[in-house]
Amino acid sequence: MTGVQTCALPIYPLLRGMRWEGISVDSASFKNLPSAERLYRLSQAYLRAAAVLCEQAGEAGEKLEWSQASVCYYCLHLATELFLKACIQRIGREPSKHHEIADLRRE
Repeated sequence: MTGVQTCALPIYPLLRGMRWEGISVDSASFKNLPSAERLYRLSQAYLRAAAVLCEQAGEAGEKLEWSQASVCYYCLHLATELFLKACIQRIGREPSKHHEIADLRRE
């Protein structure tokens, strides 16, 4: 898989016990992409993460906490924001630096 490699560095304490010990991701090829493509790919990654989190939240049923729902919403919001900014860049304009989706839709 491109961009994935084993890592010889010591594992950070937060990562101890992870299922895929020693795996890291190299961002060199990502950094070389045009900005609009990076924004688009990030938007898709956040959208996929939101789908997974929303599915898990739905399975929690009545045990769902506000913090879990909030993280789902944040991923959806960020996916939408990044997607709109990618679209704005693709038409040759520079998107605003704010995070307001309604305003980005008007750009």
